Amino acid sequence: MQQSRDPDGERVRRLRLRADGQRPLVVNLKETISLTRKLFELRDSARRAR
Repeated sequence: MQQSRDPDGERVRRLRLRADGQRPLVVNLKETISLTRKLFELRDSARRAR
């Protein structure tokens, strides 16, 4: 995976990955599902706006 050229962004990304690794899998899955649903809603809204 290509690393970010932004050292602050890379540091934040690593901290978030570490935090995700410490949470129960079910919490990460629920968050992933929620974010995926939101992305589909945004996609549908963008299609309707055309």
